Amino acid sequence: MTELTQSKVAFIVSSGPAIRAIRGARDIPVLFAISGDPVELGLAANLARPGGNFTGLTFLSLEIAAKRVELLKQAVPQIHRLAVLSNSDHPGERSERRATEEAARTLGSP
Repeated sequence: MTELTQSKVAFIVSSGPAIRAIRGARDIPVLFAISGDPVELGLAANLARPGGNFTGLTFLSLEIAAKRVELLKQAVPQIHRLAVLSNSDHPGERSERRATEEAARTLGSP
């Protein structure tokens, strides 16, 4: 981060895990594209108005997590137990896991 600040870059474009390395860039505008949750990662105050110098887009879609469970239940109606494996270090993973677990409870799959 110090190297970027010292080289006086005007703008940073980042994606994926690299975004963690530049979280300290408070004086440089940053455009990001990540699959996680920028709010959970601390890059944005909220999705509608990120605030600060970070802005970008996320591919996170919690509705899809619930839809996966619904489709699985339709494909295998006798399912009554579902295991969810996730990378808890990935920003947004906790939100996606919660959405998956909520959908599983709604469909009768603990």
